[in-house]
Amino acid sequence: ALGSGTYVVTHPLDTWRDLLFQRMRWASKGMYYRPFLLFFLVTTFVYYLILFFTIPFSLINFVFFPVPVLCWAAKVFFDFLVVLKGCQHFGRLNLLKYFPLVALFHIPYILVSAIGGHFFQFEWKGRRHRKSVGLKKKD
Repeated sequence: ALGSGTYVVTHPLDTWRDLLFQRMRWASKGMYYRPFLLFFLVTTFVYYLILFFTIPFSLINFVFFPVPVLCWAAKVFFDFLVVLKGCQHFGRLNLLKYFPLVALFHIPYILVSAIGGHFFQFEWKGRRHRKSVGLKKKD
């Protein structure tokens, strides 16, 4: 799916709030995905949640320091490889200068989007949405 006709160019959203609400809308649909994808998303969420809490804790208690920091560094390294490939493909290597800053905020951003999409109200295209976690109803 890397051919020139397989992707669509879109305009960026106007505000950070719009970006967050877009991601919350995407996350709100997560409980309805196929089991394998849902398993992947939940394990990724749990991994990010563990990193989010263990990295600050490891800075206070140096006994645990290497493990969460090395796990985060590995995540950043592999994320960079994916982003580099995308920037090369789309001819946007100039965007790599933002990667270090984005890498710092990626985990909190994902956690806020996922939690917000399942438990909080958000607005998308002029409509308010309220998502509550639950299983899909059978007709």
